[in-house]
Formats: sequence, C-alpha cells, structure tokens
Amino acid sequence: MSVKRHKGLTMVLAAALMVAFAASAFSQSGEEALASAKSAFKAKRFADAVKNFKIVTEEYPDWSYGHFYLGLSYKQTSDYDNAARSLKRALDLANNENELFGASMELADTYYRKKDYRNAVKYVTEAKKYKGANLFNRNQGNMRTIEGISRYHLGQFQQSIDVFNSEIRSGQASANTLRTVAKCYQELNNNAQAVNIIKIAVQKDPNDLAAHLILVKSLLNDSKWGETLEAVDFALQTHGRNWELHYLKGRALQKLGRLNLAAASLRDSLAVQHRDKVGRLLGDVYRDAGDFLKATDAYNTAQRSYVSDPTFFISFAFAWYQYVPSNVEKFHGTNEGDKYRLALDNAVVLLDAAQKLQGADRAQISDIMDGIKNKRNRLEKGETMLEIWEIFIDPETGKVEKRKIGEKKN
Repeated sequence: MSVKRHKGLTMVLAAALMVAFAASAFSQSGEEALASAKSAFKAKRFADAVKNFKIVTEEYPDWSYGHFYLGLSYKQTSDYDNAARSLKRALDLANNENELFGASMELADTYYRKKDYRNAVKYVTEAKKYKGANLFNRNQGNMRTIEGISRYHLGQFQQSIDVFNSEIRSGQASANTLRTVAKCYQELNNNAQAVNIIKIAVQKDPNDLAAHLILVKSLLNDSKWGETLEAVDFALQTHGRNWELHYLKGRALQKLGRLNLAAASLRDSLAVQHRDKVGRLLGDVYRDAGDFLKATDAYNTAQRSYVSDPTFFISFAFAWYQYVPSNVEKFHGTNEGDKYRLALDNAVVLLDAAQKLQGADRAQISDIMDGIKNKRNRLEKGETMLEIWEIFIDPETGKVEKRKIGEKKN
C-alpha cells in the first residue's frame, strides 16, 4: 500500500504559527535573513527558505520557531533526514503545548513520508498528549491517518483497525481508511469482514480500482468463487485493461473447474501485461485441461521468476511427460517417435534441475522419473500399450500420484 499524504498539514501549522516571528528581536542581518526566509516560505520557494532559515538558526540557535520552520522547509524539499533533525531540535526547545504539538505532529508526518513507520507512531503518540494545543482538534484526522496506516505497515493490524473504528462507525471513513482496514482484516484472515468493509468503498466510488482488487481478493481468499466472478466482472466494466483483474477472474474460473474460460481470462491478462505468475497459472490450467503442449509453452514464458522453485520445474516436467504428439501411439513414421523422445528428454532435464533445488520433493520426482522410464521402454519396443498405471498431478493439491488405468494392447 502506498503512503497517502494528508492534505495541507505543513501549511496549516505554518500559517497558525507564523505570528511568532513578530515576537522576537533580531540583529539587522538576522532580520534580513528572517524576512527573506518568510517571503520564500510563503511563496513556496522552499530551497531558498532552507538557505535563509539556516542563517536564522545559526544566529539564534535557541529559538524553537527558527528550527521548526527550517524543518518544515526541509520537509517540503523532501530532505526528510534534515527535516527530522531540525524538528527534533524545535521539540527540545519548545516552551508550550502549541509548540510541543506542532513539532511532534510535523515529526510524525516527516517520518510517515519517509516510510519510517515506527517513528511516525512514536511522534503521533507524542502529539496526542497535547490536547490543549490550538490545532489539536483540527488535526485529529491527520493523527488517525498517520497512526493507522503506520501500524498497518508495522504489522499491527488490530491496532490499526482500532484507530479507524470511530471513523467507520460514523460513516465518515475515507476510501484510503476503508482500504487500509480491509487489508488489515485480510491479514488477520477475516476475509468476510474485509468484504463488508471494502464494499462500502466500492459503493462510494465504483472507479476505485484498489478497492475492487481488495474486494475480489477477499472473496477469493474466502472461497466465494461465484461472488468473486460477480465482483470481478463488475470491476472490469470500468477497468477492463487491468491485468490483475483478468488474472483473478482466471483463478476463480479455475477453482470452478471452468478451465477453457479460465485460460481465456489468463490470456486476456497476458495481453494487457505479461506477468510470470499469470503464465504459470495458465500452464497449470492447460495442464489440468490435458492440453500439455500449450502448458509447456505457458510455463516456458514464466520460468525466469521461478528458477529457485522446484514445484514449478516439476509441473513443467510433468507437462512434457504427459505430452503425446499426434498419432504417436500408432507410430506412423519416425518423426512422431522423435517428438515423443524429445518431450521425455525435456522432462528429465527439468526434473534434474528440480532435484538440485532446496525443498524439492524427491518422491514426486522419482515417481515421474519412473513414468518416463516406462514410456521410454514402451517406445523402444514399439508397443501401443497403456500400462496399468500412469503418473498424474492432482490439480487441487499439486501432488504427484499414480493412478491405475488398466491396459490396452495391440
């Protein structure tokens, strides 16, 4: 989830505190630097503001507002490290609740933008202590946003939900809040509640792609295949060029056993944007549908992302093991036999690669190797006989198993 910046925090605090400049006495050079700094800050020329506020803080190192505005200027140039240093100095020099709140709140926002979520929570918690500050009530929404989203990123999912509960109950939750809470419920494996929350976001804004994706994924995670298809088809009305929606539709159709439609959805996904995980799933779908040559083609396009995944190599090898060229069982000509031998050779190469990887299921590999040996023996003998067993992969578990299929001789 990307960091969402709340609107206008720096400028709201700055406008409220700018009056403090009039209260201090400066030397002529200090006044000139301060005037230039104020002018640059108001004009949003923050690099110039940094230059002049540095002069001010060097001349008046114990003036909290100088460090505060230097920190704000740094923050607006995205120099978050220097912003944090200046704001911490302002916090150390703060004389009242308004100054303490302003420095703490800006520190929280700085660390939030920096994606340092632990410190963001630390300083927003500090800011919440100063309930007497003039801007405290106006910034409660900002505090919730920073704390709630930061806790989500820290893996504190229930705490994040608790931060946003009042907004959700009041019906005032933003789309960003609803998405965050729904994702928290997903992480807590409460997909039903994730669906309830994210449906509100979809109803508020049918164009919210992120909300659609969370809804579809939550329904998938909850094994609601039919509802998943309804949700994804609705989303595709406005986001027909999104690869992930087509991919998720393919997953739902696969679960329903509608393999031809699943393959079509996955091809649509790849047509929008190639993703290796889509190619792998398409390979699985073709494999389960018995279209083994297409399965090998799909796996081939995906393998760069799975060079360390032995299960991928086993599935790829299985597709080559099961592939039978046209008319090969009748052995009309040597060409068909050569294709068969090449397919089995490809399977062996892939299984050899799988065996070298950590976590490889050697029992599965051994079973497929046995099947390859049997097929090679039949091929060399010129037999058109099915053995009493063949090797299969269970589409639900992905496990290799032997199945008795009887035999058929010449």
